[in-house]
Amino acid sequence: MINILEEGNIIVLVDSNDNTKYYEIEKSRFEETIHNNLSDWILQLVDKSWMLNNTCVLYQLAAIICKECPKNTIDWYTTFLAVEKGNYLDLLADSLLPKEKDSMKSVMKKIKFNRDQSTPENHKIIQEIVNQKLTNYHLN
Repeated sequence: MINILEEGNIIVLVDSNDNTKYYEIEKSRFEETIHNNLSDWILQLVDKSWMLNNTCVLYQLAAIICKECPKNTIDWYTTFLAVEKGNYLDLLADSLLPKEKDSMKSVMKKIKFNRDQSTPENHKIIQEIVNQKLTNYHLN
C-alpha cells in the first residue's frame, strides 16, 4: 500500500510499511497537463511498477490537486478513462490468457488481447468504473 504525505510544498508517495519514498511532486507543478488537459502526474504514475494495484492513490492525489488548485483545467474523466482502461484490460488478460514461459510472447499476446477486447461493451464498463470512482473521490 502507498501513503501520500505532505511535506511543506511537496507531496511524497511512500510505502506504508517501511516509508520508502517512491515519488515526490512539487505542489507548484500540480496543474501540469499533457495533450488535451490530461493530468501529466496521474499518467506518469500509473505506469510505475509500485503503483500496480494502488490506483486508489491516483484518485487521492487527484483530490489533493483539486483542493490545492481548485481552478485547474485537468480533464479528470479522460485522464482516469485511460487509467481504468489499462487496468481493466490487464485484469481481463491476466484472468483469461494462459501463462507463458516466454515473457516476450506473453507481452505480445497481452497486447493483441487488449486490442481485441477494446469493445464498446468493455468501454461502457470502464466508463461506469470511472464515473463511480470520480463520484467517490468528489472529482466530478
